[in-house]
Amino acid sequence: SIYTPQMVFNGSIEFPGQEEREAACAVTTAASRSEQRPVIVLQHNTDNSVLVNIDQGSAASNVSVFAAVYGRVTSTNVPSGENAGRKLANVNIAKSLERLGTHGGIPTQLTWRPDLANAAGVAVWLQPENLGPVQAVAQLRVSDAA
Repeated sequence: SIYTPQMVFNGSIEFPGQEEREAACAVTTAASRSEQRPVIVLQHNTDNSVLVNIDQGSAASNVSVFAAVYGRVTSTNVPSGENAGRKLANVNIAKSLERLGTHGGIPTQLTWRPDLANAAGVAVWLQPENLGPVQAVAQLRVSDAA
């Protein structure tokens, strides 16, 4: 079967991936906004903690700081269904997810102590508590952190 992926643009506009006009319109709309997004910088420390630095940005209200550890490539043997008999690769599967705190438009620094055993990396993002648009994202691969 043919699958057309969904596009989500700037965390607030969604449409089928083949819609070129909607994609062009979404780019134009985003470019017209002058909102400064926060920037997240991640640093892996020698004690295996991760320092999460978030600059000021222009967040109008508090947003949650979420973090996930994701695993390396694994595979799944599929016993039934449309993929029966196949071995499917699973990449960057979340191993853990947690809320680290909040960011309210002022520089924020958090120390996170994730379990990095068999991890490929970590991701941190800012998002309203009600799961609205993502405001910023950062990624750190475990191999980059060594």
